[in-house]
Amino acid sequence: MTDHPLTDKMCLELSGFPLDEMAEDWAEWQREDMRAAADWQLEECDDELGNILRCLALAGKITEEERIQIFVLFKEAMRPTNATNTGG
Repeated sequence: MTDHPLTDKMCLELSGFPLDEMAEDWAEWQREDMRAAADWQLEECDDELGNILRCLALAGKITEEERIQIFVLFKEAMRPTNATNTGG
């Protein structure tokens, strides 16, 4: 088990497969793929949100401080620590 916020339990629930039907080596491979996909998607969302917030700041709709605060809150929500991750 890694410290990735997508826990083994969450991966199993998302897979839709009963544990007894999955070989453990295949299950580990699937969990790592799920985590890699989640990391990739988070990076894409980070980039897009960063672009949107930068445009809003340049247009004077939000301050630079607000831009940073929104981005930090997004990162915290999307990548919780083990202490805040209640997914299992």
